[in-house]
Amino acid sequence: MQNCYECGKKGMWQASLYWEGERRWWHCRNCDHWQLEVPAQGLRLPPKVLYFDIETSLTEMQVSVFDMRVRSGWLDWHEITNPFYIICWTAAWVNDKPLRLHSGAVTGWEARRRCDKRHLRGLWELLDLADYVVGHNSKAFDIKKTATRFLLNGFPEPSLFKQIDTWTEAKKRFKPESQALDYWARLLGSLRKDEMRREDWRAINRGDEKTIRKMLKYNRGDILAGIEIFKKFRAYIESSGGVLIK
Repeated sequence: MQNCYECGKKGMWQASLYWEGERRWWHCRNCDHWQLEVPAQGLRLPPKVLYFDIETSLTEMQVSVFDMRVRSGWLDWHEITNPFYIICWTAAWVNDKPLRLHSGAVTGWEARRRCDKRHLRGLWELLDLADYVVGHNSKAFDIKKTATRFLLNGFPEPSLFKQIDTWTEAKKRFKPESQALDYWARLLGSLRKDEMRREDWRAINRGDEKTIRKMLKYNRGDILAGIEIFKKFRAYIESSGGVLIK
């Protein structure tokens, strides 16, 4: 099937039982649009594939304990004084030539107030357009963390998209010493990330503008390395008979 005429999404089709001659009606699960399947030689748009990554703040807690041992294995949620927020994000359309990075970050004023609504609107708009969203450990972390902040900031849920997690693909097929993005970047000769220290996260919570810019540069390095890793994984997997994107 080609892209939906109404919302532009690809890969969200559900076949119906209704036919007109040799052509079948299909239903888009994203926008509820019904579309008659066109002949195979019709115009087919490539899927919109977005790679994205976020950097989150430290969660601040005021812990009162009898000793240093946490007997239950978890701290009590009542100890949380300030929940996490998203410091910055970077995203890029994988097939763009030349590659263009889109990003957003808090200001120092916003960091002190843990307010990320302004810069997250740009990320929401990109995710709303995407057919596929790619990231490293994104299913367990980036997607859920982002969805949490969207909910708390009053954003609606973005349009449906399919997820590709390079960490999951690596776990299924490869066995290096580590599955970390930095380590894969080193093995495959991709761009390396800058280093961040725990004190940098504390400085951002205090509103340090210079450290916020350092974090955004670090985040953009994740994207450049991650896209190169994704392309190499995709070439290897699809040449072996697997399919990452239909």
